[in-house]
Amino acid sequence: MDETRVSCSGILMMSIDKKTIAQIKELFSADADIDKSVAIMLRDEDMHVTLLGRKFVKPVKSGIIEMLQRNDINCPKLELHNAIFEIRRSDKRSWIVPLRNQKEMIAFVEVLMDASMLDEPAPKEERVFHISIA
Repeated sequence: MDETRVSCSGILMMSIDKKTIAQIKELFSADADIDKSVAIMLRDEDMHVTLLGRKFVKPVKSGIIEMLQRNDINCPKLELHNAIFEIRRSDKRSWIVPLRNQKEMIAFVEVLMDASMLDEPAPKEERVFHISIA
């Protein structure tokens, strides 16, 4: 994918451009602390930033889809943290690259919600915008 774009399936997500994917692969390859036999990189097309989770999107999905169809969305630049973090939840492990521009991402979600003309406010959940990579 040459550019980032926003789409809505079960979640509202932003795709990852080729340059950012290359940066992620470089970080992953250079990180000697990651057990590469356990941490299997996601396919390029499966990497994304979740903007709004399933719980929030479900009741307003049609309004969000309409907004995406009628607006040219200018996505913010993805500014990667310079390290990969492992997340463990019970028996599940995943590896993520957080974004450094958290405030810009929050503002972007708020703009999307305003543009969708929905009565729902942007969720105030404690989201750390990131890219899951493995």
